[in-house]
Order: sequence, then structure tokens, then C-alpha cells
Amino acid sequence: MNWHAVKEGTWTFAEVRRQVGEADDLKKRLAVALGLLGLPDNERYLDADGKMRYRIDKDTIKKLAELRLPIQGMKMNATKAMDKVRRMMAGSPHFIRLGGDNLGTDNEHLTLYFDFPDTVSDKKRQALSEKIREETGWAAAFSDSVRTDLLQSKLSDLLGSFGSPSIYVDERRVAVPVEEPEAAEKLIDRIKKETGFTLQFKEEEAASADQQLPVGGWPEMYQTGLPNGWKIIKRLKKRKSGPRSEALPFTRPASNRKTGFHLLKCTL
Repeated sequence: MNWHAVKEGTWTFAEVRRQVGEADDLKKRLAVALGLLGLPDNERYLDADGKMRYRIDKDTIKKLAELRLPIQGMKMNATKAMDKVRRMMAGSPHFIRLGGDNLGTDNEHLTLYFDFPDTVSDKKRQALSEKIREETGWAAAFSDSVRTDLLQSKLSDLLGSFGSPSIYVDERRVAVPVEEPEAAEKLIDRIKKETGFTLQFKEEEAASADQQLPVGGWPEMYQTGLPNGWKIIKRLKKRKSGPRSEALPFTRPASNRKTGFHLLKCTL
């Protein structure tokens, strides 16, 4: 129902029906009638000719479009709506559960929970919201809650026993106390695709912790194209050849895995 096609103003039922473009569809004509009947009493009145007129403004259009008016027959009860959505989501690999929030208020909605919400794109969320609204009359929301226990289990399946990972939910990053394996790039891509998290190994996590820029920033930036450049820098950091060598704080930002290049910063 394209309620956004209705212009602000005072209209009869027939005028509203023509604006939404549902004049010849009996079922949708009934939906228009039910929608207008959901308007408060102060937004509808009889004119001098005895015709019912409806005052329509931006807020009314928004409420009609979002089915936030008490339109009889246009919105399933919560239990039936949730049953329908659960059946709709039965084939989704990341869907966990469904709940109803703010019930009995103007902002009542159904909330969908996924193990890793970042795997559900904005486009997919929009499509689901529209389908749920169309088939149940309910608005839908998506929880950002992450199942960190499932993330840890997935990592254990891929990497074996390694202790506890460091999980940074807000950053969507997980660090494991494991040396970087040969197949690191494939593992990182897989975890990103399946969970939305960026996987870091022991060496990378240590480098991330070291990335604290001195006051004033770095005066010079150097680059090495050696794939094992970081190992070389680590050896340089261990060398003790006087006060000046101790003033060479090398750090390594995230490496470019496709080229093998590392950006290395130092103060001279």
C-alpha cells in the first residue's frame, strides 16, 4: 500500500483511494477504508455535503505507511505474527530467535536475533522488514547482540585448542594466542564471511597493541617489501647498541596480505 503517494490535505475516501492507486482492487480498497477508519476522531469529520473527510498530514502518512494506527484486521496478533515469521526464517542459517518488544505501545515491533548479525546485510534487513510488514502488519527490528560463545566454538573447530581468544565486540575483532599459520589468509576470509569478525593472530595482536603514535606523530615513514620484514624489525628492536638505537621505536600497522608489504615507522 503506497500511503506515501497521498498528499497532505483534507480528502474524501474516494480521493485518497485514487491517490494510492488502488481504485480497482477490492481487497486494497478495503485496506484503504480500514486505514482511514484508524484515524483519530479529530482527524475526520462530515463536510456540508455529508461526506466524510480525513485530515492527512506527514505524521499521519508515516503512521499509515508503518501500520502504526489501530487498523482492525491489518495486523496479526503477536503470537500468530511470530509463528509466521519463524516459519519464514526457518531456512536462514544465522537466525536464532524472535521476540516482541514494546507490546501495547505505538512502538511495538518484532525483534529478530542472529548469531552473527553482521552477516545480514542492510539490503537483506530492508527486504525482511518489508516482507514481515506485508505479511503480518508488524514492524521489524534487528538485534546487534553477538553469540560470542559460538564464535569461540567456531575458532576452536578451525584452529584446535588454544585457550581463550580476546573478543572485541564493538570493533568486530577477535585475537587468538596462536602463531600465524600458512593458511592464515583463508582463515581470516572465512571468519569474516561467516561471522563479520576480523581474525588476528598472536603476532598481529601484539603489533596492534604497540601502535601508539608519539606526540607530534612520526616524522618519517619507511616501507619494506620483504614478506618477512616484520621478523627483521623485531630483531632490530632487540639490538642494544647505545641510546640512539633505543630511540628507534619500530611498529607495524596491519599488513597488506595481498602484496606482503608492511608499513614500518621509525623516529630518526
